[in-house]
Amino acid sequence: MDSEVLMMNRLQLSPQFGTHEALAEWLSYDPTVRPGLELPKINWNAVMGMTLATVVSGGVWLGIGMMVVRFWK
Repeated sequence: MDSEVLMMNRLQLSPQFGTHEALAEWLSYDPTVRPGLELPKINWNAVMGMTLATVVSGGVWLGIGMMVVRFWK
């Protein structure tokens, strides 16, 4: 009886969760992947644009905060 209660309270996320089969499938060799396949290049213009937008937005919010503090006094 105690073993039945323990089995009923056990959390099981998936039928394959915790088995070696899922890990083996994840680590298995995939012949469709080409050797020497390069990762995508970083678009530095997009990175610089996002950085500039973040800095400008931060400056605007800093200015708004400073105006609120000044008017609050």
